[in-house]
Amino acid sequence: MTIKTPIHIILAPTSLGLRPPAPDRIPGTYKAPDALINAGLLTKLNAVDAGRVEPRPYSPDIEAETNVRNRRAIGLYSWFIAQKVTNALETGFPLLVGGDCSILIGAMIGLKRAGRYGLIFMDGHTDFQTPESSASKAVAGMDLAIVTGYGAELLTNMKDMKPYVRESDVVIFGNRDIEDRETYYAPLIFETDISMITLDYARQAGVEMAAMQ
Repeated sequence: MTIKTPIHIILAPTSLGLRPPAPDRIPGTYKAPDALINAGLLTKLNAVDAGRVEPRPYSPDIEAETNVRNRRAIGLYSWFIAQKVTNALETGFPLLVGGDCSILIGAMIGLKRAGRYGLIFMDGHTDFQTPESSASKAVAGMDLAIVTGYGAELLTNMKDMKPYVRESDVVIFGNRDIEDRETYYAPLIFETDISMITLDYARQAGVEMAAMQ
């Protein structure tokens, strides 16, 4: 696919969606956007610098109200990301560079503001945990569930916009985390209208054939 409009790169240097790797340590994913820029991402893509969204300070604590880590900070961060995405859509193609998977929330809110969009979710996991099923209570394992309307209401229904993307408009591509449906840690995914093309299937059918499904 050739993108004819300018690529607008938005940096989202966050680790808010992750659990701490060890006591008193912050996950290091927030370093990724700057590392990519320093490696020449803007120049190689001939892209526009659309700015960055700085997150609030990371906290390892789990919010009692929602049973989610950093819920308030992620909620606020998502709105700032959404505005950047919406603005970029007016004149170009937004490329949001994170960070961790929680930036999906802001991205989908920004897209919904502009109209109806689908989502191809490429990840090794379905990210369809909820506060009830998640052991880590980290949003980076709940992001797809959140944007389709499952999970803590304070994240799934901000400004009464639930869902940020319709289940029927979502395809998961390349996940490798389902060995047994009966014991899968996020069984809620099987009750949705989300389509799924697993990594095993993509390898068997061939990536091009799988992508056409």
